[in-house]
Amino acid sequence: MRSKRRQFILEGEAGRAIDDGSTANLTSAPGDKPRSSATRGRGWASIGLPHGKKVMLNGMTTKAFDDSAPAGSAAHEDSATTAGSEADAGSPAGLEPSANAGAKTDAGADTNAGTDTNADAEMNAQSHAVPVPQFRTGIGFDTHAFAEPDSGRKMMMACLEWPGEVGLEGHSDADVAAHTCCDALLAAAGLGDLGTNFGTSRPEWAGAPGEALMRETVRLVNEAGYEIVNVSVQIIGERPRIGKRRSEAEVRMSEILGAPVNLAASTTDKLGFAGRSEGMAGIGSALVVKKN
Repeated sequence: MRSKRRQFILEGEAGRAIDDGSTANLTSAPGDKPRSSATRGRGWASIGLPHGKKVMLNGMTTKAFDDSAPAGSAAHEDSATTAGSEADAGSPAGLEPSANAGAKTDAGADTNAGTDTNADAEMNAQSHAVPVPQFRTGIGFDTHAFAEPDSGRKMMMACLEWPGEVGLEGHSDADVAAHTCCDALLAAAGLGDLGTNFGTSRPEWAGAPGEALMRETVRLVNEAGYEIVNVSVQIIGERPRIGKRRSEAEVRMSEILGAPVNLAASTTDKLGFAGRSEGMAGIGSALVVKKN
């Protein structure tokens, strides 16, 4: 059976607690000792009754406390419960009242707590109008074999020249880091891959430096309606050892893309073609976001 309807006075600190989400004591009548507490969190108000019982009130219902009585005057528990129903003090914690909540002041005037004010409606409209960012990710991969020692090919890696190192064979400058970066960005923007855009079927890109490919990739990504958020590239091979020039390479690639680039390197513990110093590989990921 439902327990007898309880009535509480929300004044002073208790009234403010309903507004700011803090906890304050409730009294059953002015001058009584505190017997219960009220807290309003995000979207809900919890009224704790004696003996550990609770009544949960939804966010619109608790507006009754604000609308039906100014600060310092009295509002009642039964004002915030469902119109025509009673708060069940014996119900388990988490009991939800029905959605249509009406509030009645002591003067007898009814207030519809389920209706937004103009300010609330405007706030809701603005929150719904905020566009959700459309992010896309892409994975890139590139590999090139080392050229013959007497080929005269320069080692270009991460848009830097590495003097004293044998270069890589390729249609362009074979910059594995730059090519991996481009491949990941093109995939993220839905523009195909490196071979589609700069492969051997495109003679105008023969011998092109990695920087030129990266700048063209930026243009294509922007033209497709995306902005670059960041790129991460890992090169795999025995040489060159990039540790001492890592920061320089990251700064250079970031300047070209206009977005942060992270560069890492790894070996294969002498396994496979990279471990035998027959070539190098790169793998990377890119994040882009749709322009507003």
